[in-house]
Amino acid sequence: MSIPDHDPDLRVLKFNPHIKGLKRYFHLRALEWEGSLWLLSQDAETALGWHYGSLTSKLASRLPGDAWGYAHVLTENGRKLLRFVSVTGLRDSITRLRERQSRAFQQWLCTL
Repeated sequence: MSIPDHDPDLRVLKFNPHIKGLKRYFHLRALEWEGSLWLLSQDAETALGWHYGSLTSKLASRLPGDAWGYAHVLTENGRKLLRFVSVTGLRDSITRLRERQSRAFQQWLCTL
């Protein structure tokens, strides 16, 4: 049996902020676990317009421990341990953000 080149459990979601001058689509890898949707935190940072690692510091201070976690995911370079954040936890933690891109992302999260 051959090893697939991607993890069959991951889905790719598209976020379009509809803001002039920004990248048209952001691709977010998502994983369904125990009936809830979890986003790869690195992709969520990009969609929010934050630098890599910014969400990590916010996760520790704003999100409860059950709103984020790690999972082994098959990537093109083999299996890696990646950090995921729940959609509901992320939505609750970014309610006070004022940036246009962050507000558009928050509205998009409400549609999931």
